[in-house]
Amino acid sequence: MLAHGTRETATIPAGAIGNERPIEITSERWYSDELEAVVLSRTSDPRFGETSYRLVNVARGEPSADLFAVPQGYELQSEPHAGVRMFGQGEPPPAGARVERRAFIIEQSPPQAQK
Repeated sequence: MLAHGTRETATIPAGAIGNERPIEITSERWYSDELEAVVLSRTSDPRFGETSYRLVNVARGEPSADLFAVPQGYELQSEPHAGVRMFGQGEPPPAGARVERRAFIIEQSPPQAQK
């Protein structure tokens, strides 16, 4: 698989933030156009350590339809229900509200009466 990457290095000069020596921060990012995904990302900063992400075990092909099925005993709700409030364009949500752009709600369906 082909990927293209960038590596950036930033240096904080000695004394800029109370540091005795220069601090070197490196960031590296590799992207695969074929997968349309970042396959490797790594940041090294002596103040915070190293953070890395690597995409592994990529399975190409269609995923199983079972992964997208609503579990037994649950149902997909397409209409807003109690506890969910929709806001119009430009209408601000109340203070402290959690705002999400998309929401899919899966709820457990009520128990069925035994026949």
